[in-house]
Amino acid sequence: MAKDQFFVVRGSAAPGAPSEHREKPSAAKREKPDRHSSASSSQSGTGRRGWVLSIIVIILFLLSIILLIVVARKLSRLQQQHRDLESSAAELQHMVNCYSSSFYRNVSSVSLQCSLIHNNVSALLSEMEQQQNISTQHMAALRAVLDRTVWELILGYLLQVDRGSSNATVQSDQSCSRCLSSLCPADWQLWHYSCYYLSLESTDWDKASAYCKSTGAHLLIIENQAELQFVKGRIQDNRWIGLTDRKNEGTWLWNDGTAVRTEFWNRGEPNNENEEDCGEIMPAQGKLNDLSCSLQKKYVCEKHLQT
Repeated sequence: MAKDQFFVVRGSAAPGAPSEHREKPSAAKREKPDRHSSASSSQSGTGRRGWVLSIIVIILFLLSIILLIVVARKLSRLQQQHRDLESSAAELQHMVNCYSSSFYRNVSSVSLQCSLIHNNVSALLSEMEQQQNISTQHMAALRAVLDRTVWELILGYLLQVDRGSSNATVQSDQSCSRCLSSLCPADWQLWHYSCYYLSLESTDWDKASAYCKSTGAHLLIIENQAELQFVKGRIQDNRWIGLTDRKNEGTWLWNDGTAVRTEFWNRGEPNNENEEDCGEIMPAQGKLNDLSCSLQKKYVCEKHLQT
């Protein structure tokens, strides 16, 4: 600015026209430094903007790298956690499988133990029932022996009394028979400490059994061949006796639960031709036969003297 002023002072001191000619180059010279300065300013501003943009790009690049590193680390941690979770899940599944297998083994073992206990209890109850039946049979046999012994003693005593009044053995036997016969009801026959009723009417097996029970007796139970021969000699027709297999088909039992001796059966019997579940005595053969319980037959009742 001092130079411009200087030139202006000098121009104003010169006379007339030459002074105007000199002022033009001054103006041109004044214009040149202005253009140069603006270009320099423009270049410096562009350079600064380039540097700023470069720095921003670099910063953004660095931030992107940092962000990628952080994301990669996060992903790595997530993948590691995922692997850990999968490993834990596999271990838990293995434990669940082990517990399930152990549980089912224990359930099977408990079920087996329960089944064994049930079978043992059933076997024990069955054995107890058998022992009870055996004991009942033994007690019944012992009672029968005792009763028979008592009656034999009574018979012996009556025989001795009768021998004291008469020396005839036959008369003594008849006298004792009369004494014992008085213990049987009317229309009943005495044999070996038992009374026998030979029915005159015919009926089915159930009604015959009911009638015998109503008199304190039961349908005939044949214990031996001597008793079979006694009954056989006093009847002429087939009669109901206390023998049936109703409780268990094919298992023939007397009324007191004892089994029938096989030699009592007639040849080929029992054959169960027409649902034959009741037994009869056949005097012609001196054997037993199975027959339908609904048929009408006469019957034989038996009552022991002790009853």
